[in-house]
Amino acid sequence: VTHLVVGVCAGALNGMILNQLAVVKYHTWNNREGISFWRAARQLYQQGGISCFFKGMNVTGVRDTVFGAVYETLRAFFLTTSLKSPPSPTTTTTVPSTTASSTPSRKTQLQPETHLSYFVINMISGVIATVASAPFNYARSIKYSIPA
Repeated sequence: VTHLVVGVCAGALNGMILNQLAVVKYHTWNNREGISFWRAARQLYQQGGISCFFKGMNVTGVRDTVFGAVYETLRAFFLTTSLKSPPSPTTTTTVPSTTASSTPSRKTQLQPETHLSYFVINMISGVIATVASAPFNYARSIKYSIPA
């Protein structure tokens, strides 16, 4: 449940912060003149005021929330089920401690197969989350294409 909440919050925050930039980006893609980002932002503001920068924010928020929730939840599930035993670190060196403690600290490095496992788990979680949130990309494109 914690990972679900983290994913939902991260997705919602991402959607709220980046939607305005996406509106301008979409406007530059639709413009045949090849205008700059700042000129497109100025045109949008002149056409529709500040409210046009919030166009499609609800769909973007849902899309990013779905992605974040699915990704974080699946990632946590795969990590706990596939890596049941904690990764076995390899001790590389013993470094003298700089604290008052008499025990030396150790630098550890994860095994290469652990890195590959994390990569595969992250990749699979990302692919499934992208597929789950893809319909909202279409809905967002439709929202962005409606004139201000």
